[in-house]
Amino acid sequence: MKAVEKRDYLVKEILVPLLKEAGFKKKKTVWWKELEDGYLFVYMKNSQFNSQETGCSFGFQFSASYAADIREKVENQWIYNQRSCIGEGAFLPYLGYLSPNRDSLGYRIDGYRNGQLTNVPLEEICTQIREDFEVRILPSLMQIDNVEAFEKLKEALNKGNATVENVLTAYYAMMQMLCCAESNLPQAIQYHKESGLSAEEVRSHYDWLAIIANNSMWPDNDAASFIEKVLAMCGEGR
Repeated sequence: MKAVEKRDYLVKEILVPLLKEAGFKKKKTVWWKELEDGYLFVYMKNSQFNSQETGCSFGFQFSASYAADIREKVENQWIYNQRSCIGEGAFLPYLGYLSPNRDSLGYRIDGYRNGQLTNVPLEEICTQIREDFEVRILPSLMQIDNVEAFEKLKEALNKGNATVENVLTAYYAMMQMLCCAESNLPQAIQYHKESGLSAEEVRSHYDWLAIIANNSMWPDNDAASFIEKVLAMCGEGR
């Protein structure tokens, strides 16, 4: 089964039934649910580069709008909510960075690893997304009955996720992307300085970095050595 076919299968067989049971209506890749004073939205965002050759990358955006703020059709409101939405990572442990079949862009089906096309079992990705929605996402969304409740949930998630552990996993994911070229060192140095992480914290979980690297397109890239160069150039070398 091709990557796009796997994605379409999980949407039809997993997401559509789950969200319908939770009270959502659907059109294309948008789901919405009527609240007391507005609407709750779930938008499935697909990468424009999805194909059988590159695999499928996709994620989910969650937002809410007051009824009076709907600009045109309800199902198009997600377009105007993109700056105020939250992604599925906000609901997941470690922002989802340590989950299988995920990278900095969200979920990924198949695609390349070190230049070799992979083949993620359909059951694996379906089980993963079912669990993420059933256990971590929908229980929170089902408590939302008005727009203010969603805003409070978003605030609580953002506050609760502002931990050193989550900052660290995001840091590793960024460094894994940047380590592909020495020319990215200036950007990496600036990112490190802005992260607020100490050298001790950065070195504390290279086992997490290994997981993130394994989930990336280039698992063999030596992100740990790249990070050590960054630390050295910031005066934090061993």
